[in-house]
Amino acid sequence: MPRREVPSVILFPARSAKAPPRTPFIRMFCGADSRHRLDAREGWLTVSNVPDELLPVDIDYFGVSHWRSGDGTEQTRPDNYSLHFVVAGAASLSVNGVRMAVREGDMYVVPPFARYRCVADGPETFSRMFLVLYPHSTGALRRFGLDRVALLRLPARDADAAKALLDRMKETVRSDRDDIKYLCSAWAYELLIIVARAARRARRRAAMPERLEAAMWRVRRAFDQPWKVADLARAAGCSVVHLNRLFRRHLGASAHHWLERARIDHAKLLLMNSTLPVNAIAARAGYVDPYYFSTAFKRVMGASPTRYRALHSRR
Repeated sequence: MPRREVPSVILFPARSAKAPPRTPFIRMFCGADSRHRLDAREGWLTVSNVPDELLPVDIDYFGVSHWRSGDGTEQTRPDNYSLHFVVAGAASLSVNGVRMAVREGDMYVVPPFARYRCVADGPETFSRMFLVLYPHSTGALRRFGLDRVALLRLPARDADAAKALLDRMKETVRSDRDDIKYLCSAWAYELLIIVARAARRARRRAAMPERLEAAMWRVRRAFDQPWKVADLARAAGCSVVHLNRLFRRHLGASAHHWLERARIDHAKLLLMNSTLPVNAIAARAGYVDPYYFSTAFKRVMGASPTRYRALHSRR
């Protein structure tokens, strides 16, 4: 069986989720072999000078870092959460005593009053984008179940979506628009949804039986095959009844429902990112009959494949 294709998540211990208040400080430093000024490779852009209690996710400022090996920061912030997305490179991270290695595609969260240290430690430039939130945004993180998440290794699809949102924020913050904080708040909320869903999947799959993963991997490896639930049961080495029991226990849906949704999700990506005709997309999603595909797609998504493409195409 292949290596698991699922995100991984690291949680803060309950006692570390809320560290006792400490005097805020920040220190930035350069690597021993570095002769550049670190502040020239660290950019902070103000999103909003004044907190807005009406915004569920209210951003204080947006930051960008490009560090060489040995560059880093050590700090304790006041009552702000911050979210950091690793664009490239690798770094050693310590947050409230939880030590982690972060790499491209990772999202890590720094809670209020945390003892925080991050040092670039790879040959490639360590690049990140980050958001520092106003204190009243804590409620949103709690509702999404992210207040104890220390590190989330995002799947490639989610990492691409997160980077696209952050790139959009970066360009908007650099503009002279009057609605910057509102746009960035909306995109930050969308970012939290992406991260929360990935974290939920990671927690759910941490204890997922290998036979269930084997069945799911078989489908994801070849979406174009006309899979039936009986085929998944054979891949899992169990009966259809037991397979359905596993799906319901670990994913909250029957095997048939999961299979249909997996195919539809695959079709959505093709509709958004390719110019393939609908009939070809139906075949690539494992549907022999394109009319049945269109009916199933509309039942799940509330729109026909053609209409969905018109609304969401990225091409």
